[in-house]
This record gives sequence, structure tokens and C-alpha cells, in this order.
Amino acid sequence: MGVRVARAFMKTVRFFRRPKVFDRTLVAVLALPALIALVALTARGTVGDSLTLVHYLLAMVCLLVRRRHPIVTAAAVTAIDSVAILTQTIVFTNLPTAIAMYSLGRYTIGRTTAIATAIAYAFYAVVMEVGLRAQGGWLAALFTVGVFVGAGQFVRLRIELNERGRHEVAEAAVRAERRRIARELHDVVAHHITVINALVGGARATLPPGHDVTRGALESAEQTARQAMSEMRRLLDVLRADGNEGPDAATGVGAERLPALIKEAGSAGLPASLTVTGEPVELPAAVDHAVYRIVQEALTNTRKHATGARASVRLVYEPAAVEVEVLDDGLALGHGTPGFGLGGMAERVALCGGRLTTGPRPEGGFRVHAHIPLETTLTATEKLPGAGIRILLADDHALVRMGFRLMLDAQPDLDVVGEAADGEQAVELSRRLRPDVVLMDLHMPGLDGVRATEQITAELPGVRVLALSTFDLDENVVAALRAGADGFLPKDVSPEELIEGVRVVHRGESAVAPRLLTRLIGTFVRTPPPRQTPVALAGLTEREREILVLIARGRSNAEIAEDLAVSPSTVKNHVTNLFAKIGVRDRAQAVIVAYEAGLIHPGE
Repeated sequence: MGVRVARAFMKTVRFFRRPKVFDRTLVAVLALPALIALVALTARGTVGDSLTLVHYLLAMVCLLVRRRHPIVTAAAVTAIDSVAILTQTIVFTNLPTAIAMYSLGRYTIGRTTAIATAIAYAFYAVVMEVGLRAQGGWLAALFTVGVFVGAGQFVRLRIELNERGRHEVAEAAVRAERRRIARELHDVVAHHITVINALVGGARATLPPGHDVTRGALESAEQTARQAMSEMRRLLDVLRADGNEGPDAATGVGAERLPALIKEAGSAGLPASLTVTGEPVELPAAVDHAVYRIVQEALTNTRKHATGARASVRLVYEPAAVEVEVLDDGLALGHGTPGFGLGGMAERVALCGGRLTTGPRPEGGFRVHAHIPLETTLTATEKLPGAGIRILLADDHALVRMGFRLMLDAQPDLDVVGEAADGEQAVELSRRLRPDVVLMDLHMPGLDGVRATEQITAELPGVRVLALSTFDLDENVVAALRAGADGFLPKDVSPEELIEGVRVVHRGESAVAPRLLTRLIGTFVRTPPPRQTPVALAGLTEREREILVLIARGRSNAEIAEDLAVSPSTVKNHVTNLFAKIGVRDRAQAVIVAYEAGLIHPGE
């Protein structure tokens, strides 16, 4: 009964909060007593008092359009007041005047409000001075107009500020959700697709001749995976359209954020504790994300489905694994089975090679437990020296490395001599194994691929680096090439493209996917040229500048020799001197320098 009464009351309140209903009800309530009094006075023949009530009722009727036409309402009420004052029928209509002036301030803005207010004030001041024949009419007019218009302006500004605050909060929530979705797409879905593409490509590369049907099926699977990655890139471009950092940027989400997460849970009404045992180590990016997301999801579900429960989080660092456990006593308090939505976390843990278990505890409550192995040892599987190109794989995902190894080892001239799970391992193995080419993932835990590339190219000039990334964002390409990489390929390339890329880089040329090179040049084309020539170009001869421009236009050494009517060996010597002077390693970096320096422009 009480619930039905409350619902009926709220329904009635919502009905009367509608603008038209509210205004009509307001006018009816305020005008009804005056209308009754008018009928009574008319019956008794009291004309003077009847005119007073007529003025009042006319002013009240004008208030029915106060929201849509506030200036018209204010003008009409001012006119009625003026007649009443000049005829001394009534001093002024008080309540309708106050509401009309309030509406003028509430529903008009800027210059319109100022002009309308000034006219109303002047009109009232003159009418009061003339009609009442008393000093201080301007002061009464100021009160009649200024105070109520000011009150309307104040209310409007407060409402606008509140609306703006709610809008900003909503926009911030949307941006945060877009970043969260982008991170999840990158960390879970995109990695799954990359693994599928790498493993399928590796399987096709090792398939012996005569299996045409199987090869066709594998090629179709590769094509499907690459199409899915293309759609994923377009989707992430949309998610990144608001100018926020992309999914590959540092997110500040990991095991080091667990204390802050526990504090946030406590502020939200969930008492929680954190216990860390073992010697903390820097976790791989995928594992770090998985640990944080498991705890976050578990605490969120406890807070949502087990009000009043307590939670405890345990993080254990083992020599070769990390273990995370979240316990709560929700069931013991009789809150029913919580609906833990950890399906995505189970996939993330499986992707890291671990196990996730969830379920009720025998003593009451709910338990979420994950055990994730760590790759802490260097995996250098050296081969016997041979004529093949020696390759080091650097990627924090074991299955991706497996797929690339299958592709590359199937070629007689390619030898994978080692694998690294992070940037530090890549640098250490490069020093020890001296590979010819390093396949470098740009986004790895600890020392990332860009900084690892800088170290390798600075210390080991003979080692070539071919950068790889799940998403071929422009900033990734530029960062890799500036760090000294000799090429850049997306991870979803076909086995043929990857193999050719390794061979091209080993020959000392640049390997950049055509679509990336087009976008890269477009990025610098859109950048206005600097006003002054960089110092690095100041020492170039006219011939070297000419050759740099031709390189930026995509000419090969043979084509440059033909254009300049010189021998290819002369061009090669000029290119070597040119690269040394401007501090680049290859043609891709030279293109960037040419566009940044403004030596070449679109259409030339």
C-alpha cells in the first residue's frame, strides 16, 4: 500500500513539473482567489475594487507564455502596471510583476536581457514618478525590475553551471569508457587475432608440397585474420578520435596500482585488504594487466552483489609465476551467489598461459584465484653457424614468437637463433648472439621496443632491426624509425611479407609496408616546413641536397644515377656521405628528414 502511494505521488510530481502544466497550475492557483473576489465585488457593484482585480487577472494571464515569450510577457505586464499606476487604480500588481521580471532574467541571455531590463526599468521609473508624484520612484523601479531580473539571471547561471558540470562528467565518463574499451580490444581481442595469424602463417609456411586444400584453407584463415585486424584498426581510430592516448600508450593499470584500487574500494563502501608476499618483480605487460583486471573485476562484483561483505586480496610472487587470490564473505552474510563476470579475465589469463578458477568457498563467501607463469629466463636456442640470416625474436607473447619461428625456420636461408620476452632480454641477447636481424615488438614490459632499438643500433651497428607492432599507428612508425629501426611491419603481415622484410633489411634497405609509408609521408606532408634549415642540413653540398630530395621522392640509386647522368657508384658514395652528415641509417629516415626540413612538398 505504501509503495503504491509513493509511486502515485512521484508520478503526480513528475506530471506537475512539466513546464506547461506548471505554468497553468501556477496561474490558476494565484488567479482563482482574485476571480472569486471579482465575482463577489461585481455582484455588490464596487467598481473601483473590481478594476484592481481585473488588472491583476490580466497580468496573471500574461504569465501563461512567460517561458516561450519572456520579453512579450514582461512588456504586457509593464503596460498593465503602467495603466494601473497612472489611473491610480492600483499601485502595481506585485506578484505578476515579480514573476514576469524573474522570467525575463531566467529565459533571456546576454544583450537581449540587458536591453529589455533597461527599457523596463526606465519605463517603471518614469511611470512611478509621474503617476505617484512622489520622490524615489527610480528606487522603487530598481527594486521592481533589478532584483527580480537579477534573481532570474542567478538561477539561469546556476542551472547552466550544473548542466555544464554534468555534461563534463558525462564526457569524462565516455572518454574513460572509450579508453577502457580500446585497451580491452588491444590487450585481449587484438592479441588473440595476432596469435591466430602468426600460428596459421607458421603452419602454412611449414606445410609440405601437395596439400593444396589445406594450404588454401590456411590462406583463407590468414586473410580472415588480417581483415579482422583491419576492422579493429578502424574501430580503434574511432575510439581514439577524441584525441586521447591510444591503446598502446601507457595506461597506468597494473599490479603497482593495486593499493590505490584497494583504497578506492574502501571509499566505495567495500572494506578490503591487500597482502603481498614474495619478492616483487616487474611483470610482463599482459600478466600485469591480467592481475589488475582480475582484482578490479572481483572487487566490483563483490561490491555489486554482496553489500556489506568484506574482501581480501593476496598477491604472491613466485620464482616462475605470480598468483592472485580475491576472497569475500558475501555468501556467509546471506547475500546469495555473486554474479562474477570474469569470462574476459579467464581468456586473458589463458592467453598468458595461466589458470583462473572461481567459485564459492566451503566456509562461506566467494573465491577468485589465478595462477600465471612468468617467462623470466632467456631462451636462446643457438644453431650451428651457417650461411643463413641469423634472427632474434623479441616479443612478450610466447605464441606470437612461436608463429614467427615457424614461418622463418621453414626458409633455408633464415635461422632463428634466440628469443627474448622483453626489451632488456633483447639487448642482452643481441650483445651475446650478434644476430643479423632483430624482429622487435615495440610494446613490451620494462624496456620497450623503441628504447631497446636505440640501444642495439647505437652499440651494435651491424645489427639491423625490423620493428613490429599490433597496431600501425603513425606515432609508432615514426618512433621506431627515429630510434634506428630499418623497417616497420604490422604483426598481421603474411609469412611472405615477413620473410621478404627480413631479407630486405638484411640487405641494408628499408622495409616499410606500402600503406604505412604512404601514411607516414602524408603525416609529414601535413606538417608545415620549418622556417629555418636544420643545422644537420647546413653542411650538405648542393649535390647531396639534390640527392636527398630524389630519395624523398622514392628514387632508387640507379634512377638517381640516370637522372643526374652519373655512375651508380658515385651516387652510392654520395648517399653514404649524406647519411653520415644528417645522422640517419637508411632511406626511410632520410625521407623523414627531407620532409621535416621542408626540402620537398606535395606535388613536386
